Amino acid sequence: MATAPTIYQKRQATRRSTADIERLGKQFQTGLLDVTQQQQDAFSQWQKNASATMAPYEASVQQYTNVSFPAYQQQLAQYNQAISTYEQQAAAYRERLNAFQASLRDFEASLQPEPVVQPQTGGGLIAQVRAAVAQSERASQASQRVIPTFTEQAPTAPAISMPTPPAPPGAPPPIASLDVAPFAAKRGELETTFKRELGERKAAKQNVVMRRIGRPMLQET
Repeated sequence: MATAPTIYQKRQATRRSTADIERLGKQFQTGLLDVTQQQQDAFSQWQKNASATMAPYEASVQQYTNVSFPAYQQQLAQYNQAISTYEQQAAAYRERLNAFQASLRDFEASLQPEPVVQPQTGGGLIAQVRAAVAQSERASQASQRVIPTFTEQAPTAPAISMPTPPAPPGAPPPIASLDVAPFAAKRGELETTFKRELGERKAAKQNVVMRRIGRPMLQET
């Protein structure tokens, strides 16, 4: 006849079952921590590689932003200032040249002889003398006038060319994102294994209980 398990044996079996489940839980948690650490290590390495890949591009951006483009802006400002100064000088020169040309036209007009007024018939010798004297005076005045001169040279255009803007940095280098799928797969595998083994142990424990219920003579009274 089979001997029913003692209370001590039952407690020991319960402790072993509970300890086994706790062990599975700890293994599962340890596995998750390992996968998380692996992912963190992979991410750190990915950041390091990404930084190394981006370093030359970031250096070119800094060079363009802090050196090349400010230098171009300074050169462009100098060019614009030189052109503006030249245009102002040229406008003033044209104004003085126009004034000279106007004075020259006035001078040339003053040299044109006035028409001689012929004395009327019978005016006598006195009228003729007066006309001749007037014409002589006008000729004398014209000969005393100073001929307008213009010796100013036109301003010279500045020997400066428009600066060429620096080429901006190109597109940043492509950097692939970190592939986290393997770590997710590992977590899924750990979870599946944990649930399966936990279910197996719970099922085994339930079978033992069912067998005891089905065989009451084996139980402690």
